[in-house]
Amino acid sequence: MADPSLADPSPIDPSLAPGEPPAIELSGLRFAHPGQRVPLAIDTLSIAAGSRTAVIGPSGSGKTTLLHLIAGILVPTAGVVRVAGTEISCQPEGVRRRLRLERIGLVFQEFELLEHLTVRENIALPFVIDRSLLKGAALKNIALDRIDPLATRLGIGEYLDRRPRQLSHGERQRVAIARALVVGPQLLLADEPTGNLDPATGTEVLDSLFEEAARFGTTVVMVTHDHSLLDRLDRTIDLADHRESAA
Repeated sequence: MADPSLADPSPIDPSLAPGEPPAIELSGLRFAHPGQRVPLAIDTLSIAAGSRTAVIGPSGSGKTTLLHLIAGILVPTAGVVRVAGTEISCQPEGVRRRLRLERIGLVFQEFELLEHLTVRENIALPFVIDRSLLKGAALKNIALDRIDPLATRLGIGEYLDRRPRQLSHGERQRVAIARALVVGPQLLLADEPTGNLDPATGTEVLDSLFEEAARFGTTVVMVTHDHSLLDRLDRTIDLADHRESAA
């Protein structure tokens, strides 16, 4: 019998959480890669919990860099990054890594799946990397109670025992979305999630991403070059407006 404590987290209505801190808060943020003359500069930015935000801007404007700063993959030169009220920019790498595993789902344009693992094993990867996410449960129970239902809702339930190379691009991206959402993260960061997909498949994948994120009240921040998608999000941030002038 399935253990109800291992099932998908209950859907969340963000409006039922008065006083909830913003999903993301940036203050005095500055960052530049070595040799970069025009750094990313965001004085203040707040993104509401449960919202969908698009990040746009020309190539080189810092869209992926911003996602990496929010995820704690990069550390700002100056300023503060808070996720769900927790300042992550001042934390050591080990703490930032754990926060990513527990609170942040990542979806990449290139899928970043491990070809030697099955679809089910790819989705389960966060639990393998950090066994404490299992909360004492057996991985096979997590698979039955959480991974398999999520995969079914995303339309990849019949492919759980296949390898990524046996899937289409759209199916691979659905696997990546399942892996990002399986722990029930507070925040989903998606970097061009439809960039390698044809328009029809991209629409289907985005529908699945938004549906699953809404199911758990997960905040979505998505980098995109496709301006036709912007009306599907609550807000658009143009990084062309957040660059310091070259010296």
